[in-house]
Amino acid sequence: MDLRERVVRAVKAGRSKSETARLFEVSLATVKRYVVRDEQGELAARTSPGRPRSIPVESQSDLESQVDASPDATLEEHCASWQESHRTKVSIATMHRSIERAKYTLKTKR
Repeated sequence: MDLRERVVRAVKAGRSKSETARLFEVSLATVKRYVVRDEQGELAARTSPGRPRSIPVESQSDLESQVDASPDATLEEHCASWQESHRTKVSIATMHRSIERAKYTLKTKR
């Protein structure tokens, strides 16, 4: 954030954008983008949107209840149960990540 503010201040102080780019060792496009973002009042970095989670944060409590109800179920069984209760098909990897986020561990039976 400090670099962004210094770049914008330099341009506002009268330096050219190309001179500012050389001074701060950033590209000219970066300087232009910072100036536009400052004019919009949004100089801070944006987060990368990415893809929405298949099991949203709001449904995490539902997942925890499901795992508590059947702690011995396999990931495949949890996926099937989730699809039945929420009408959303999720992969085994998605289920695994969501259960890990909830701080649960699944152990296999011998």
